[in-house]
Amino acid sequence: MDERRRVLRKIIMAGLFAAIICVVTFVSGLLMPRMANGGYVNLGDTVIYMTASLLSPVFAMFAAGIGSGLADVFMGAGPYIIPTILIKGLMGLVCGFIAKEGNFSRYALSCITGGLIMLGGYFIFEAFVLRLGIEVAVSYLLVNMLQFFGGILFALVLYSTLPRLKKSLNTFV
Repeated sequence: MDERRRVLRKIIMAGLFAAIICVVTFVSGLLMPRMANGGYVNLGDTVIYMTASLLSPVFAMFAAGIGSGLADVFMGAGPYIIPTILIKGLMGLVCGFIAKEGNFSRYALSCITGGLIMLGGYFIFEAFVLRLGIEVAVSYLLVNMLQFFGGILFALVLYSTLPRLKKSLNTFV
């Protein structure tokens, strides 16, 4: 298979994972707490962690940023769209580099690191860009910790599915 076809298949997979991230974020965001400023808690990070271990870091970055940003569009979280694309994209990129080894401890480390990027990114955005202040940003940080722990917990529980998913993807990509 020539290089152009391989790259095209990787782009298709990134698009597919972006759609899955968007749907999981949107659906779980309807079921979980919504904050006064339009933010919401969701389980989309679980899919980001899995995506980062299945795709290359750059393609995981695009899938995470685009999928999560589209979910913000659909959820009506206007002020969060651009920061979400940047924060979740960074999560996908960093998690992809950390999870490269393919073992459980690296995967767990990538999930924790990604979650910390999410917590820190939204804290900085809410405190300093939205100018909500430190106290309000801390209160939102406490709510975001639900997403942090929930996303990691589900990702770790689903870890055993990754080898089969990776094998399936390798036949496609």
